[in-house]
Order: sequence, then structure tokens, then C-alpha cells
Amino acid sequence: MASTIEFFANNSLAFLLCLAAAGVIFFLQFQPTFGAETPASRRLKTLTKNAAIQTKKRQRLSATERRRQLIADGVKQLEADQQQRSSDISVLIEQAGLPWTTKQFHLSSIVIGALAAISVLILSKNIFVAAIAGAVIGYFALRVYANRRRAKRFASFIDELPNALDIVVRGTMVGQHPNACFRTIARDAKEPLRTEFAIVCDAQSVGRPLSEALVNLAARIPCAETNFLAIAVTVTSAHGGSLAEPIRNLSATLRDRKAMRGEIAALSMEGKVSAAIICPLPIFFIGLVYIVSPEFIVPLFTTNTGIMVAVASSLWMAIGGFLMIKMSNVTI
Repeated sequence: MASTIEFFANNSLAFLLCLAAAGVIFFLQFQPTFGAETPASRRLKTLTKNAAIQTKKRQRLSATERRRQLIADGVKQLEADQQQRSSDISVLIEQAGLPWTTKQFHLSSIVIGALAAISVLILSKNIFVAAIAGAVIGYFALRVYANRRRAKRFASFIDELPNALDIVVRGTMVGQHPNACFRTIARDAKEPLRTEFAIVCDAQSVGRPLSEALVNLAARIPCAETNFLAIAVTVTSAHGGSLAEPIRNLSATLRDRKAMRGEIAALSMEGKVSAAIICPLPIFFIGLVYIVSPEFIVPLFTTNTGIMVAVASSLWMAIGGFLMIKMSNVTI
């Protein structure tokens, strides 16, 4: 305990700089929630959520506008419900399509953290640094992997979804029942679309309505496209009307979004490549110096000052890389 206190006392300036950097990042990340705008926004939301006001607004709308308003309100409610489930590990595993249980996930995280802590302890000879590294790597390693798998799976689903929606549009326009269209998708579409719509068809076969099955699909693939599809089918089932029109509009929107996403990716590639090149450079040079002249680099991992400099430098490099990637990612 005394050595730990002495360690932070001797490196108080670097430690305070790290805390200041973390505080600045926290403030910039959550700044929109600060200030006098929050009470006004809260009052506005309370007023607009009043049931009587919403009913009067809908009565002044035409049938088409009323349907669009119902779809928009349903999508917002569905997104709010999905936001509450997003922090659950079991939901993350299911959405990533991984054949794991929650127990296996946590045990694997503990094993990875222990191996990382042992490796860092061997390199640095500092149990404090090894414990921090093991805890951080053990907590984030599998979560980062599962999030990447989930993002890739969602991207594959959305990329193939317009073709599936075209099947529904053509089928319903010639008088085919939507259930038959979804069975065609479950039989002929690519993964993961095939698996997800097979689950929808299985739910219908045991007596669940199509709208409920699609709401469950939106819970498994929580994105704007599936939310709109689920609410459009739900509103059409409840109030009547043609199912082909909203699904055709969704298909056209998805294709336009895909084209725009490709243009944005081409324009933002410079920033992503710069981040991919700049961030690994310190690790490369540290390894090169360790091979050529180990005596110059060993104090960075064996002395208290060197460890603090390494931690602070890693923090600033991580912040820089995060900001470069964040500025290059444009959400459509």
C-alpha cells in the first residue's frame, strides 16, 4: 500500500494530466446533456407526449398522414424498448449469432484477463500494472469481438434486406399472402436473412400473428430498417391498407442509403487509413528499439516513471485514434 501511494506521489503531475484528459473527454462526450437546455427539452417532451394533444393532432391529419404518424410513433417506442435491452450480455450474444451461453462468455473473459495479467506481469514485473491490464483486457476483449460480429451480421442482413422486401412487394401485388412471401425468403435468401425469417415463419406456424413475429425480428436485429418493417406491418394489420406501398418505399430507401453509404465511405477513407497507420506506429518503434537497443526501452516498463509515461502516452494515443475514427464515421 505504501509503495502504491509513493508511486502516485512521485508521478502526481502525470497522473493529474491523465485525469484532466479523461475529464475533458467525458465532458465533450456528454456535453449536450448539460446546461439549461435539459429542463426545456424535458418540458417539451412532457407536453408533446400528452395523449389528448396527440389525439387532436391525428384527427386533423389525412388517412395517409395518420398512418405515417402511427408508424413513426411505433418506431420510436420500439427503439426505446430495444435501448433498455442493449446492455444485456445474453442479448449481445444472441444478436452476434455466437453459440455461447452467458456463463461461457464470463468464464472466457476471466481466462483471457488472467492470461493477459500474467503476460504483462512477466514483461513489466509490476503487479499493479498487470492487474489493471488483466481487468481491462478481460472485460473488453470478448465484448469488442462480439460487437464486431454483431455489426458485421447486421450489415449483412441490411445489405440483403432490399432483395427480400422486393419479393414481398411483388408477391402481395399479384395477390400472394405475405406469409408465403416470407416462407420464400426463409428458403432462398442468404444468411443471416434466411435464419431470421425462418424464425418468423416458425412463429407464424405456431399461431403467432405476423406483426408479433416481425416485432421479435426487430428485437433480434435492432436497426431502423427492421423497426420500420415491423411497425409498418403492425399498422397495416390493425388499420387495413396495402402492405406493398410501405415495403416498396422501405426497399427504395435502403438502396439509396446503401449508395450514399458507399460514397461516404470513399470520402472518409483517408481519415480511417491515417488512424490505422498512425496508431500502431509507437508499438512498432518500441519493438524495434527493444530489438536493437533493449537498454533504452526497458526502463519504460521497469521503472515507476517509465510506466506512468507509457500509460499516459497510451491513453493519449487511444484518445487520438478514437477521435480520428469518430470523425470519419458518418451515420446516415
